[in-house]
Amino acid sequence: MATSQYSIWVSFCKEYCNNDFSGVTDDLLPHNVVKAVDKLLTAEANRVQGVSSKTAENIVVESYTEETIPMDVKILLAPFKKMRW
Repeated sequence: MATSQYSIWVSFCKEYCNNDFSGVTDDLLPHNVVKAVDKLLTAEANRVQGVSSKTAENIVVESYTEETIPMDVKILLAPFKKMRW
């Protein structure tokens, strides 16, 4: 597991939840958030989730939206979501 990939998915989960988990370092995040990050890393490794598109330069870009996040990850993160204003 690449540390940079882990950090990217932690940031993704924080953004998805609209929760920066103030005062908590990434290595002490709630268990469900860590599990969600692990599931996203696995999904990325297996390339089973996400929307792929190809640019004019034949570069494949894969992105995640709220609709393409695996349901089990959404369930894990649900208790930590905050409203957006």
